[in-house]
Amino acid sequence: MPLLNDLARLFYWTFSPEKILRETYQAFRALLDADHACHEQVAALETLYHEDKHVDFFAVIRAYEALARAVPRMIQSLESMAPGAYPQLAAISARMDSAIRAESLHIDTVDPSSPLVLPLDSLPSSAEKLAGGKAANLSRIKTEAGLPVPQGFVITARAYDFFCEANHLFPKIADLLAELDIDSPASLERLRMA
Repeated sequence: MPLLNDLARLFYWTFSPEKILRETYQAFRALLDADHACHEQVAALETLYHEDKHVDFFAVIRAYEALARAVPRMIQSLESMAPGAYPQLAAISARMDSAIRAESLHIDTVDPSSPLVLPLDSLPSSAEKLAGGKAANLSRIKTEAGLPVPQGFVITARAYDFFCEANHLFPKIADLLAELDIDSPASLERLRMA
């Protein structure tokens, strides 16, 4: 008899209308919260697109990352409210996220086989991505115009990436650039002081 009472109690707590209603309501509230977060980030992306304001690309990435975190929360809430009703939704969302990241949020990476340091007078003609604009222009002045340029060397983008990665600087740099208003001297000054 005690086992039967325990089973009856377990059945009631598992399938009680109040519990199901409470869980559905909580899932609905979570859905609304995630939906609100999605709308905020879509609005932020639209503002970045339509405003005549120059921002760093990391501002776009930050808004998309927040959107990409909110969408799975919406899907999870829908699944909690109606289990099995949307079996392909998570997979479709994941494919869309992968495509957006690959096509629209792709940031060029540095060639891992490039050197860390190069003499200024031996930069290749397409050195801007490898060594930066100033170094590439100095190299062009020397090689193409034949004008005198002081001896020197260049720390390449690959060396910079290694330094930032070893010191865990990329997240901080991304956060600072995401907040940067390129047209505002005060914003540039805040970034310089950070």
